Amino acid sequence: MNWSKALIPKELILEYAGRLSANALFIYLRLLDGQDLGYAAISRKEIKERTGIAENAQKKHLDELIKVGLIDVLDEHEVQMNFEFFGANPNDMFFSLNVTIRNCSGGFIEVPKRLLDIDTVEGVRLKPRHKILLILHLILSENQGYSFASREYLGKKLGASSLKTITTLNHDLERAGLIKVAAEFKVVENKPKRKNRYYMNLDKYHKGATKRFFEPFAV
Repeated sequence: MNWSKALIPKELILEYAGRLSANALFIYLRLLDGQDLGYAAISRKEIKERTGIAENAQKKHLDELIKVGLIDVLDEHEVQMNFEFFGANPNDMFFSLNVTIRNCSGGFIEVPKRLLDIDTVEGVRLKPRHKILLILHLILSENQGYSFASREYLGKKLGASSLKTITTLNHDLERAGLIKVAAEFKVVENKPKRKNRYYMNLDKYHKGATKRFFEPFAV
């Protein structure tokens, strides 16, 4: 089992989730790939392998990243200067990465790298949306050991068209065994209102992660 971790700037997720599509944000995470070089050389084929996003769909997501200033396409001179450093191949595209661990003031979150790599857990297919949602829960769990974000907040961060989408995504993460959901009910204006707590359950992908970083799930 690979226990290596990717370090993801919290500021990156909290600021750009909702401004970018989940696919675009996940592509940036895979370009960053837990390192702090500030550059990436990658082919469309490799982006597909790392994200599951088809090659013919990548351009619009890369354009999103360019538009908000997260990446710049390196010019020919810059590519020649960094070619040996990258160990590039002829099909690679070259980008500067403008938000890294080094230049983010908000700290970082440790995410099991295995979770970024795999596309199916316990028979549940994990798309970029699932992974961005899981990372959001991880960030929001830091202080209290669980995430209690509302569906409205999460929907805004994921650009979801309905609250049902968020319910489905959370249910998928729970079926995959990555989170556990505990429901609380409060009476508001004589009506019961449900509020969920989301507990992380990542020990099998990051040894001791739940014990070290989060309170264990208990009801």
